[in-house]
Parts: sequence; C-alpha cells; structure tokens
Amino acid sequence: PTTTFGTFPFPIGLSPNLPAQSYATDRRGRAIAEAACELDEARGRWLHPPDWVEWVEPPISSLSYRAVARNAAVEEKLRHRTLTRLYNERPRWLVDLHQKLDHAVSEAYGWSPSISEEDALQELLEMNQAECSVRN
Repeated sequence: PTTTFGTFPFPIGLSPNLPAQSYATDRRGRAIAEAACELDEARGRWLHPPDWVEWVEPPISSLSYRAVARNAAVEEKLRHRTLTRLYNERPRWLVDLHQKLDHAVSEAYGWSPSISEEDALQELLEMNQAECSVRN
C-alpha cells in the first residue's frame, strides 16, 4: 500500500491529505465532485426507482434510510436491479455519465479529454514511479 496508494499521483492541489476546504473552490475538484454525484444519483434512481420504492427510517438512527418495495409486483423487479446487471447492460446514460466523470478527471490532470484508458493508466504509472523514486 505504501508504494501504490501512498504515492498515488493525485492531481496537484487535489490530494486527499489536504483539507477539503482548501480545494472547495477549485473548478477541477468541483467538476469531478459534480460529475461523481450525478453518476451516483442516476445509479441510485436506477437501482431504486422512486415510483417503485419508498424510503423508510432505519430502526437505529446511525443507519441509513432503506428502500422498501411499494408492492409485491415491484419487489421481484427490484431483485434484478443490481449494479452488476446495470454495468453489464451499459445503457447509454451510464456510459455518458462515466464519460463526463472521465473528462473532469482528465482535465484535472491536464490531459486531453479524449485520452485513452491505456494512456491514462500509463501516465499514472509513470507519475507513481517518479514519486516512488523521489521518496527513495
């Protein structure tokens, strides 16, 4: 973990060792956060369609609200709504939201939004190796 996560080359000024307030106004960080939230919310709506579920209060306040099927007919449908199934189906809206997040991350690194996954991984590896060399 010290040579992978400890040296992960986050975009300059957006590393997790900095307090969130220090980059709350950074447009790059905000673009990543907004795209990630949009993706998370859309997946949540797909997993728990509002007209299929109601959110009930947890029995213990430290737990999260939970989705409960509105009726038996949708309960069976909900069992088939998994992230695995969603990602295997890869609907266009999901691809588009991931692309939006990828572009925000690419911009934060100063890369072209059209950088390939392979090239991005190569860039990260090289940055990580350079960080390891500096530390040793």
